[in-house]
Formats: sequence, C-alpha cells, structure tokens
Amino acid sequence: MEYWSGKPRAIYETDEYKILSEAEYRERVNLFYSEFCGKWKEITEERYYEMLDILPPMYWKAGGFFISEGIVLDIYSFFQEEAGHFYEACFRLKTPRTEIMKSLYAFINSRVEAGQ
Repeated sequence: MEYWSGKPRAIYETDEYKILSEAEYRERVNLFYSEFCGKWKEITEERYYEMLDILPPMYWKAGGFFISEGIVLDIYSFFQEEAGHFYEACFRLKTPRTEIMKSLYAFINSRVEAGQ
C-alpha cells in the first residue's frame, strides 16, 4: 500500500513506530475517550475565572464553558459553576450539554453520599 507521499508503508514503520489500521486507530481513540473524558474534579473559583479569562470561551451557557484550545483530537476542557462550587472535566465538543450536566450531577451526588 502506498500513502499520499507515494512511498510504501514499510519505510514508515520501525521498531518504535507502527502504522495502525483504521480499525486499530478507532479502537485506541475510543479507549482514550473512555479513559479521559467525563472525569470531574472540583476546582477553585480562582482557576475557573483564570480559565475563563485566559482564552475566549468556545461555548458559554449557564455558567459552563469549553475553553477554546483543545487538549487532543476533539477533547476540550469544560468548566462549570454550580451552586457556588466550581468543576472541571474534559469532554468531546459534540457531547450534548444535557449529558455533561447529568455526569456532573452524578459526580456531585457521589461526593455527597461519600460525605465529602
């Protein structure tokens, strides 16, 4: 198989690098999303406003925003103020706000149940 360069695949692969098939690539990306996205943490008010001020928000609604610089692929940091507390997690840009908020409320409820 040749690539856009016209060179064969073999010259791109070494002991340290492997060219993934489309299926292997998608599998790894999905694993990355499942491991990385939606992991909430409570942050300080100072961090929330620092992230709001550092770059223009890409999305802003009801105290929540995506910072306009992505982390990797289509994953961006999301910040939310809720009832005087401030939270941060990473999500894919296409994640619906209802899903983001549902996961935040689950995080908050788990902390309440744990007595935190």
